Amino acid sequence: MHAWQTDRTRAPIATKIVVAGGFGVGKTTLVTAVSEITPLQTEALMTEASEATDDLTATPGKSTTTVAMDFGRITLDDDLVLYLFGTPGQQRFWFMWDDIVRGAIGAVVMADTRRLKDCFPVLDYFESSGLPYVVAVNHFDGSERFEPEDVREALTIPQHIPVMIMDARRRISVIETLLALVGHALDETPSRGQPRMRKILVVGAGQSGLQIALGLQSQGYEVTLMSNRTADEIRTGRVMSTQCMFHTALQHERDLQLNFWESQAPKIEGLGVSVAAPGSWAEGPAARAIDWLGRLDGYAQSVDQRVKMAGWMETFAQRGGQLVIHGAAVGDLDYFSRTYDLVLVAAGKGELVQMFARDPERSPYSEPQRALAVSYVHGLGPRPEHPDTEGVRCNLVPGVGELFVMPTLTTSGRADILFWEGIPGGPLDVFNGVKDPAEHLSLTLELMERYVPWEYARATKVELTDAGGTLAGRYAPTVRNPVGRLPGGGLVLGVADVVVANDPITGQGSNSASKCAAAYLSSIVERGDKPFDEEWMRATFDRYWDTAQHVTKWTNAMLAPPPEHILNLIGAAGELQPVADRFANGFNDPADFENFFYEPEKAQAYLVEVSGAGAA
Repeated sequence: MHAWQTDRTRAPIATKIVVAGGFGVGKTTLVTAVSEITPLQTEALMTEASEATDDLTATPGKSTTTVAMDFGRITLDDDLVLYLFGTPGQQRFWFMWDDIVRGAIGAVVMADTRRLKDCFPVLDYFESSGLPYVVAVNHFDGSERFEPEDVREALTIPQHIPVMIMDARRRISVIETLLALVGHALDETPSRGQPRMRKILVVGAGQSGLQIALGLQSQGYEVTLMSNRTADEIRTGRVMSTQCMFHTALQHERDLQLNFWESQAPKIEGLGVSVAAPGSWAEGPAARAIDWLGRLDGYAQSVDQRVKMAGWMETFAQRGGQLVIHGAAVGDLDYFSRTYDLVLVAAGKGELVQMFARDPERSPYSEPQRALAVSYVHGLGPRPEHPDTEGVRCNLVPGVGELFVMPTLTTSGRADILFWEGIPGGPLDVFNGVKDPAEHLSLTLELMERYVPWEYARATKVELTDAGGTLAGRYAPTVRNPVGRLPGGGLVLGVADVVVANDPITGQGSNSASKCAAAYLSSIVERGDKPFDEEWMRATFDRYWDTAQHVTKWTNAMLAPPPEHILNLIGAAGELQPVADRFANGFNDPADFENFFYEPEKAQAYLVEVSGAGAA
């Protein structure tokens, strides 16, 4: 007899435990093995009428099925009594689950390694309900044995959820499982007044997606990250961008202690502009009409996203995050929107992006404005004008396009990026269909020799960093509605270039992604336990748009032929160092261009002010 059975002044703690799983996985056996009372069972004989419904492949000797529930009781010590409720395994009886589960502190999800697919709907049910659970692998005689971590990987079970081997026939084995569940449920239950851990799904493992995922993880959120590639596939794949990040964006990484490569990557201290004399390339190599270097207040850096994203993804997994390798479709998000508090879409093409309608008022271009071609190279020499200064070099070829050159850290160490932006249909638009990396580099150098010979002079000995060191493409700059509505009525929030995709002519892609992640992270944390409804989603995007609108305005302006007052500003920067410095630092804070760049009157007033200060 237990103390609570003889001492009427003592009352035990009574708790409800659910035992769930697929058909024939051993739920009735478990309850029977440990119940100290005669278990209540609702077993019914299976007849020929169930042949089309009940799959007996793995359990050919089974002749009965639970049609309602199993019920038993076990006293674990003098003060703790567990009431066990076994769910029916056949899907046609699942309409009873909500009633059976109500009031439970947790669930044992039983798994049969011969039929792991039967676990997915059960796991989805408890993930959706938020009920703590453990996974117990019931090894059947004659079945292949697997380690718990193998099962965890196969079922994509988060690291904090216990997975154990159990024999449902053995009382001690079952009790160990029940104790593990009670302990896990206590760990998962928030203290009084403490909000429950919120579940967030981030789709996309780029700059913004990983920065948000790691930031939320550090704040105690339960985060799932979905990527269509593994870390190794990213690391050994093709380059994805040119990613020069300036001070503010880098600081967001530092704030989250994600600046893993800061000591290794080149420190970019300046930003230079060179302009080819219009038409000077007609009879031979072009000549420079303008050349200057602005100094950055805080250094910039470029880290190949293959290095950064692979490293961040591995860190996320090592810190206990749930990483799912899967190319998400709208149907996936439709389901996940019901099982997560918030779904963030930070990557994707095709139907995913189509969920977010184009905003015509903020999207003046409907077609790509530049044809893009990138080469990562070793062996580039320094610019002789400033041999000791690492800088981004912006080479403007009027009416043709632009070449950007910058140092970077790639998979093989320090390197440089050669990045052509060609006006579509013009002489730089020649990379479409070029698959061979060597041919891609050869075309890049050939164009450099003609249009920017001062850059070609230091590139005569370059070679590609690796076979994946080239990239070509084009896209139309587009701003989209930030809230996507799914077929089932759920909502998802678009992130970074999913909803604000600017042309890379101003080098703001990774900077904007970092700033978007920082804004969204703050909004999520500030929301507490309130719902992430549509009003909040739009307010969160507006918080980011306060910054992004300046990038979009500046980028769209740089894509158009420059008006006279901008030409005057760029020319004056060659004579007035403060103008060069201010232009360079605008890459860190594009909002500053509002003060001197767009309007002729403000530009003229600024030049007069700087000239006067210099004369004084």
